Amino acid sequence: MQSPMIVKSHYAYIFVFLSLCLSLSGCGDTGGDPPMPLALVGEIQPPTYLRGDHNNVRYPIMVYLPEGYEIDADMDYPLLLILDAEWNFKPIVDVVAKSNKKVIVVGVGNSNGITGTYQRGIDYTWPGGQYYYNFLILQVIPYIESMYSIDSDNRTLSGHSFGGLFTVLAMLMESPNQRYFNQFFSQDGSLWKEPEIIRRLESQLYDLDPSLDIQLILSGALGEDGNAVYVDRLYNMLLKRGYSELDITYLQNSVSHSGDTIVSMVQALDILYPD
Repeated sequence: MQSPMIVKSHYAYIFVFLSLCLSLSGCGDTGGDPPMPLALVGEIQPPTYLRGDHNNVRYPIMVYLPEGYEIDADMDYPLLLILDAEWNFKPIVDVVAKSNKKVIVVGVGNSNGITGTYQRGIDYTWPGGQYYYNFLILQVIPYIESMYSIDSDNRTLSGHSFGGLFTVLAMLMESPNQRYFNQFFSQDGSLWKEPEIIRRLESQLYDLDPSLDIQLILSGALGEDGNAVYVDRLYNMLLKRGYSELDITYLQNSVSHSGDTIVSMVQALDILYPD
């Protein structure tokens, strides 16, 4: 594993897939169905599905409950919501489990449960990201928090590549008066994709909230296909703005774009969830 270069920092096997199987094609579908049973610690089961109100797409949902959850169910746990769960959920869960962090991880997949096609080019970019953001805050979060003991003041949104782009868009889109996430982790985000949109949203946000009281972690891969040069631009833009309450950390690693997913997650966990 490459040693990270931390540009700036302010403080800086039991696992579970959410298994909530019902009748539709052998898996759960929460579109109008009754509440599903809780996931069982230590069991791996197929994901459940949430049907997006905005597009009728059935998105796979997975959950990891930390060891001891069944004992400390009266405790409110931080929520780490990760994107592209088809690829990222299990390896990230492995990292979280080995860290012994008391965190509930929710993975939202991006494959359409009806057609099998991926929605990344729509959901993680502009303008589709607006509707996908609403899906996360109005459907996924209420659904998960209706069943699990989650600290509503400690939610993290994390995505890699296009998911990292969406994470930045979501941070910029959120209303300062009603933030659903207090922490954002963009992993080698594909920020080359929407530079004008990012600049416009950031300008609008600054006019509304020059404090920006959140924690933001950015990672940039310096190796093959890495997006560090584009992440640098966002990082420097935010620093130049001088948000008074923004807690920002930038991690650079000499790894490839794909290799950044695990390397930067290992680094970020202690920043997001200090002991």
